[in-house]
Amino acid sequence: MAKRATMSTEPDVSFDHAAAAEAVTEAIRLKREASELTGEHGAFVKGAVERLGVDKAAFGFARRLHEMDENKRASVLRSLLMLSDALGHFAQVDAFGGGPVDVMRDIVHRHDNVAPAAD
Repeated sequence: MAKRATMSTEPDVSFDHAAAAEAVTEAIRLKREASELTGEHGAFVKGAVERLGVDKAAFGFARRLHEMDENKRASVLRSLLMLSDALGHFAQVDAFGGGPVDVMRDIVHRHDNVAPAAD
């Protein structure tokens, strides 16, 4: 059975009460600041998504991809494309006409310095 901790009845003079109070106060300040920044971040993302006309989840995924190192990002993108193909995602057509293959085709054309495919 685990030993129960016992509290000394004598005051611990080595404990820095002022430092403890300062640390707790700073933690509270930082938590409040983080809350404010979280709100600002959410408002920024909402505005960016609306302004750019993109999906919010896709925006977050793109941000996480952009934060990755180049090799990791290339590996994730390659794997995502292979998995999406295997799962039939490229056969989907969205409500606005076209689909992911059309978007990828335009990107490939742009990177090959070829005019985008005509609609």
